[in-house]
Amino acid sequence: MSRRHHEDKDLEADRIWFERHVGQELAKLDADSEPSPVRIQDMERFVAEHKRHVKAKLRKELAALWLIAVILFCGMQWVVERSWIWFAAFQSAAAIGGIMGAAAFYAKGLRAWKKR
Repeated sequence: MSRRHHEDKDLEADRIWFERHVGQELAKLDADSEPSPVRIQDMERFVAEHKRHVKAKLRKELAALWLIAVILFCGMQWVVERSWIWFAAFQSAAAIGGIMGAAAFYAKGLRAWKKR
């Protein structure tokens, strides 16, 4: 027998031993770890639930925004009735805060844009 033929027999024996001792367990492991495909109904239900959740969250945020706006408007109306000077001071502070907030937002956006 040639050496090549002897090596082929050894490889075949190793393959048979591997299949007998490890092959079945490896096949089970592959079958267990293989992800099952997602059914279209499950995906559609997941998307619908997510849309419902997002809409509910947006409604809550919008309601909170309106509530804060009403409180601020009523508070400013009360300040106008009491003192025009305090009203002007609050309006100035709000304008300065708005300008500073817009500048900070712009600077943050500009830095993010430059990083791209």
